[in-house]
Amino acid sequence: MEVLINNHPIEFQLGDEDKVSNIIASISKWASDRGLIFNEVFIDKKLYRVEEVDDFELADVDIINCVIESRANIIFSTIDEGTLYCSKVLDFIDRSSKEGTIDRHEVSNLSEGIDWMIDVLDKIINLIGIDREQLKYRDKSIIEFESELKELGARIVTIKEDNSLIKRLEESAVLFTGLKEIYRNLLLSEEMKSLILKSIDSPDELMTLLYEVKETLPAAAKKIEETAVSFQSGKDSEGVEKLNEFIEFMLRYTRICYQIAPVFGIDLSNLIIDDISLESVNNDVMAFLNEIIEAMENDDIISLADILEYEIMPAINDLGEYVDLLIREIGN
Repeated sequence: MEVLINNHPIEFQLGDEDKVSNIIASISKWASDRGLIFNEVFIDKKLYRVEEVDDFELADVDIINCVIESRANIIFSTIDEGTLYCSKVLDFIDRSSKEGTIDRHEVSNLSEGIDWMIDVLDKIINLIGIDREQLKYRDKSIIEFESELKELGARIVTIKEDNSLIKRLEESAVLFTGLKEIYRNLLLSEEMKSLILKSIDSPDELMTLLYEVKETLPAAAKKIEETAVSFQSGKDSEGVEKLNEFIEFMLRYTRICYQIAPVFGIDLSNLIIDDISLESVNNDVMAFLNEIIEAMENDDIISLADILEYEIMPAINDLGEYVDLLIREIGN
């Protein structure tokens, strides 16, 4: 009998265990102690929810493959889903505004979707471990923000006249752009950084991710240039969309860097080019990202464009050399 975690074989010393449920209990405790989530398991290639596993005899089983996720991974994927839905809502509002008509079936779906978005936000907050009552967005508490969303969801299905409904949605578009900002702020929180540190991928997965970062760096640098131009030319909504894509890229990159030390035993402060360490570059970029969020919250588009052009862009252009150095160091 073989035990795997996410398709990777592990050394599992059998004690008095004689049933699959005993193995599941041991793995569940191991995962819980590390802040990981263990909900599903393949037993001889058949998928089960952990709480629904039949009491198989170990002698009757060949392979137990445990599906374990970190809270950080779940948060990343959940925020991706929520952000994508917000973008679809904003596209729907924009399209309805331009056409002057509105699809009532889509409005009904949106009303239900708003409830889903609130559930997504609450799930993320709980997974990150932030006190919901202390969390704010600009001058509102998250509780107040969610109340506005709930009120919108209930109201839009009662408005009969198309023009009035379109106007109400146009006025409420700021809620969906705001929700995307909230997602981004949660990803950049100290609590999320702490979760990422516990989210350890296998060495081969980390190397795959690192090579993906190397390949997509030129596109990320181009995205920053386009974002700065969008803001400078007054195309703020377009700039925000491109900026969100870049921030998601940086969060993936940051997640990799957080794991390099524990997995490969490499200190980023020792990876130096022209007297500047990779650790220093990463700290600067994260500081710039926080400045960007502050500028967006203050609607300071001029400062935002300047940070992108004169701070972020040079740092990203230099990052490729550091990634190459990091890959060489890992190979030594």
